[in-house]
Amino acid sequence: MRNTLLHIIILLCLCSCKNKNNPFEKTKTIQQIDSIQTEDKPISEKLSTETESDSLTNLLKIEKKYVSALNGLTYREKPDINSIKLGAFDFGTELTILEKTGIEFQINENGEELNGQWVKVKSKIDVDDRNTTHFEFKYFGYVFNGYLSDSLIINKNKKKIKSISELWDKIIWSENASSNLNINFNKISVKQFKEFQSNYKSQITIDSEIKTISGKYFILNTLNSSIKIPCDYNNGFGCYYYKGYLDNLNLYGIERIGSGVGLLALLNSKTDKLYGISSNFDDSYEMPLLSKSKNLIAFYASDSYDIQSEISIYTIENNEINFSKKLYYFNNKWKIKELVWISDNSFALRVYDFINDSGKLTNERYLKATIE
Repeated sequence: MRNTLLHIIILLCLCSCKNKNNPFEKTKTIQQIDSIQTEDKPISEKLSTETESDSLTNLLKIEKKYVSALNGLTYREKPDINSIKLGAFDFGTELTILEKTGIEFQINENGEELNGQWVKVKSKIDVDDRNTTHFEFKYFGYVFNGYLSDSLIINKNKKKIKSISELWDKIIWSENASSNLNINFNKISVKQFKEFQSNYKSQITIDSEIKTISGKYFILNTLNSSIKIPCDYNNGFGCYYYKGYLDNLNLYGIERIGSGVGLLALLNSKTDKLYGISSNFDDSYEMPLLSKSKNLIAFYASDSYDIQSEISIYTIENNEINFSKKLYYFNNKWKIKELVWISDNSFALRVYDFINDSGKLTNERYLKATIE
């Protein structure tokens, strides 16, 4: 009995020892299975690979921005406002983003905070090098991205930026066909001319802030756009001059001078349409003048070289110039310095022969013109 009991105790001990070994063996098996899964591609490595792939995709995406600062945007050697200034990108310049530094920067502009960061960019041209024949990127630097836009717009009024060349490609030319303008002329005194002058308003306003400077540009704002207009003789583009704004017809006057030839263009501030009116001389027409009833409009031009001038008159229909109907007058007796409307069928002229070396008009006289 005692022996039988001893055998039972020994058996129980052996079973207990075997069960203690089983959990160890089971745990080892699980660890081996996990190791097989992770040897193929550890989770941490998978995440790293996916991140590198995303980064490569982002690098392949070329991000374009446009300079929205009207006075141009300075680019620097380092992402710091005190860093060396390398140059300046012109308003509307297309830039390629190379790096976003994450270095935040803030500017106070007219009482408003402008927030952004420093970014590294590249461009083909800057303000001081307008040779658009360059095809490689040659300008690198850091700029504040608060003055960059996704498209050609101005930050303040959100208008699309257009170049005058873009509009020039679609210019609407006035008709060359015309009817003779029959006019009777009578001499008048200086006093009479000044009386007519005092009773006439040209409806032309001049913005003194708009100036033409060689190598620079000025902006004309229309209803939907901001038109960038340069003066760039060096690259053969000629120079554009602001001539004023004709309120009643919503027209800007722009004179283009290139290769010694002038041309007057009228830009409609509501439609962005550009109209071209060419004289028979190398000189352009002066800014047109509305009659008192605003039913007619007169253009005049004089030749710089010879004593000759011309007058073109158009009708106004639905508040627009009808360029298909032209009354034309040419003379080789005098040049025109000034024209003022008296009525729809008459106007006064200040005429002369030449301008002498001291800038004075020679053989100056005054005429009243009556349309037959």
